Amino acid sequence: LVLDDLRLVEERALRALCHSDLSRSRQQLELMLKQARAQAGTLGRDAGHWEGRALLGLALVCVDEGEAAAAADYIAACRRRLPAEDAARQDARLEGALALVSAAVALETEQLVEAEEHVAAGLSLARSTRSDALLLRLLGTSSALLARHGRWGEA
Repeated sequence: LVLDDLRLVEERALRALCHSDLSRSRQQLELMLKQARAQAGTLGRDAGHWEGRALLGLALVCVDEGEAAAAADYIAACRRRLPAEDAARQDARLEGALALVSAAVALETEQLVEAEEHVAAGLSLARSTRSDALLLRLLGTSSALLARHGRWGEA
């Protein structure tokens, strides 16, 4: 039931973001973050995953609002939610989303070298986990990056 609530709140936030209703999207993502933190005992290891997803969503809202520093703070907070290196790949979905959002934010803020690094890391993860959805999203980001470099033929 708690996971259904989190998914519903996330869906509302993403729908609002797609309609450029940034204040509603921010409100829903903040609610999702609060719920994930409040339900940590019930969610167990999944609490960090849902908290990370909310943080990444907030980073996207911030970059759309022109708040690059706040977006970077949310990304850093999500990065801290990932398991330690010795438990790597415990949450590959969150790690993939982190690479994708980090690349998108870096691209949006004209940090092209950093965006390339995030795309490369994300592509490696997508291939190792055989995540076609992540691979396609990162290929789209990679094409945008190539276009930004003026390398239209490769994009």
